[in-house]
Amino acid sequence: QAFPKVGISYNISEEDWFVNAIPTTAISYAKIRANYGEAGLFPTPFSRDRLLVVNPFNGNKALTFGNPGNVNLGPERTRTIEAGLDLGALNGLFSLEFTYYNATTVDAIFSPPQAPSTGQLVDDSSYYDS
Repeated sequence: QAFPKVGISYNISEEDWFVNAIPTTAISYAKIRANYGEAGLFPTPFSRDRLLVVNPFNGNKALTFGNPGNVNLGPERTRTIEAGLDLGALNGLFSLEFTYYNATTVDAIFSPPQAPSTGQLVDDSSYYDS
């Protein structure tokens, strides 16, 4: 799985047009920044697979349902966006920072309760869905 990340920042206060337009005593430092990234959480191993468990019954081996599995299960993805502005004034005597941050999770992994009509009596924590 690929989880891309990219970030960029631009120091406006080092540009000639900025230095000529605004005195450094008023705004001595200005920088804008932006970032985008994705992170993931993988499901536990074998949670996609349907498993059968061997249980003894009357002294013989018997198969019962284990993990019901979910073939559509993939990683949970969290996408983050961050943008900001940094300002310095009066030759660095004052500073102001503004940051916007947003994280959105898609395909969240959770354990739904099993429907009794399935006939699969399993622990709810062993089944994952997204």
